[in-house]
Amino acid sequence: MTTPLLDTNVYTSKDYTPGHSTLTNTIATAGTNRVVIVVIATETNTAHFYSTVSSFTTSTLSFTLRSRKQFIDSSGVYNNLETWWAQAPTQLSAEVITPVLSGAFPDNVTMSVCSVYGVGALSSPWDPNVSLPASATGSGAGTVAVSGVSTTKASTLMLALQSSRNGLGGTPTGGGWTIVNSVTEISGVSSEYFQDYYATFSIAQSGITVTLTSSSANWIMVIDALTSVAPGAGPGSFAALIG
Repeated sequence: MTTPLLDTNVYTSKDYTPGHSTLTNTIATAGTNRVVIVVIATETNTAHFYSTVSSFTTSTLSFTLRSRKQFIDSSGVYNNLETWWAQAPTQLSAEVITPVLSGAFPDNVTMSVCSVYGVGALSSPWDPNVSLPASATGSGAGTVAVSGVSTTKASTLMLALQSSRNGLGGTPTGGGWTIVNSVTEISGVSSEYFQDYYATFSIAQSGITVTLTSSSANWIMVIDALTSVAPGAGPGSFAALIG
């Protein structure tokens, strides 16, 4: 069975935003029936609050929060990493995406936008395993890893999302991973680094650990997966693909 695949159009933006609360990105998709994924990382140094996405302004898309991971690092900085997704049944052309931030204005923000096609159901594209989204955080310098990652379905596209204030943790080990975006924003009080990778799997995964090749400090990593198997179908069912 074919796994979901990353669209050919990938977008990234970054912004140092003291006194501001919006980012804007204009995107297009390479075809119909896409899942648009927006990942936003913020770090707030000067105020003791998390800066999170409160809403999106778009012409045709309706975004749903998939995950939000937060922690206060060893320097007292508030770090936030969140993933949003939207169905795009029709092909997008010059679609403006504007996430609005709430809470304290962040010192740094990064945003990664991509789209995926070939999911089993556009309205329910994520693998249903209870371990997902899986996540971990770390303050001191050391290995960047998320353990206990499992998928229920046989055909998946797995995402590894990492943000950090002290450099990136390199490529996930084990081979087969491809970079989506790598963004560095160093204009604020402290720095914000972000990267996301993807890999495809033809069989269900059980309790794996996703480990990056380099150490890092003050980091968040989230692992998630989309599937080409429709909800209700068996782990390896040849359900009709959308895309």
